[in-house]
Amino acid sequence: MQYRGSYLGVFWTLLSPLLMLGIYTFVFGYVFGGSFENETPIEHALGIFVGLAIHNFIAEMIVTTPQLMQSNAAFVKKVVFPLEVLVAARLGASLLTLVIKSALILSTALFLGKTPSMNIFGILALLSTLIVLAAGLGLFFAAIGVFVKDLSNAAQFMSMALLFGSAVFYPIAKIPPQAWGFLNLNPLVHIIDAVRNVVLWDQAIPAARYLVPCLTSIGLFALGSYVFQKLKPAFSDFL
Repeated sequence: MQYRGSYLGVFWTLLSPLLMLGIYTFVFGYVFGGSFENETPIEHALGIFVGLAIHNFIAEMIVTTPQLMQSNAAFVKKVVFPLEVLVAARLGASLLTLVIKSALILSTALFLGKTPSMNIFGILALLSTLIVLAAGLGLFFAAIGVFVKDLSNAAQFMSMALLFGSAVFYPIAKIPPQAWGFLNLNPLVHIIDAVRNVVLWDQAIPAARYLVPCLTSIGLFALGSYVFQKLKPAFSDFL
């Protein structure tokens, strides 16, 4: 357990996001005076927190799964054990953290006087694609990590690159046209921007906004599942 032996235990799951939200409010809202679209400093910090919650969910899968099989070598060597369960368990832990952060986001939005509408169901639809995307990435990185030992180090850079390439700290309107042709393929750009628009301004999510996340999530899940099943028989030989 991540918090075993600490004084506050699992309470850190809630306390950490609260402390982060306070830091983002001060740094990005008051010190830098950032803005997505004429919102208050506190709303700006909340918008950043929305992006970070979504990014961190995917980043956790990218960073932790390359060593997943090595960390559970005893299970890998048991032929009858379904190794996909290890990825699913990792996904479940990250999903629990995302749920806690989502509850904090909703509570903060309500505190700021924002009333939920039917547009919140659009968020649920996008988050379902996010889960499929995370599962696909988890399967892919868990499989490749068995054979490419440097993947764990590379995953840290990938996570950082994804952070700054997913419109967490800036609106997509500020993305230069030259970069948009590439960043447009990043599903997190569309998911983060759409969810942030619903949370801050209750803007309905256009149907077209689901296209890239859905196609990318399904494609990466299919790829991750294929690679995992193809390489799984050789896992025990490399551990």
